Amino acid sequence: MLLLEILESLRIYFDSPFFIEVTSLIKNFLTRFYILMICGEIMIEAYVLLTLEVDKVERVLKEIKKKIPSVKEAKGVTGPYDAILLVDAADLKELTREFLPSIYRIDGVIDTTTAIVIESPEED
Repeated sequence: MLLLEILESLRIYFDSPFFIEVTSLIKNFLTRFYILMICGEIMIEAYVLLTLEVDKVERVLKEIKKKIPSVKEAKGVTGPYDAILLVDAADLKELTREFLPSIYRIDGVIDTTTAIVIESPEED
């Protein structure tokens, strides 16, 4: 809620209709976001890029799909990484304290890079 306090303090300096409207939109968004988060209706979606040991991609991906239910997709890829995962987590704590350690326990995983989804087109 620090953001709301900052916006309120800036209102003294920027008392324009535009600033007031933007502040109102941000407050409404944050209020809805916190309510959804408390109700457990917001999931974090992330792509996890994996660096794997040579010739272990297929075996590692099969083990990940079998052992980790939060993985929605697991694919071998070309480029600087060997595989990419699409993952759902209830919150950042679950992602960082439960999911990522479980990935590192799989033999053949060398490193991970996590990209949390911040924007996605709305489904009709």
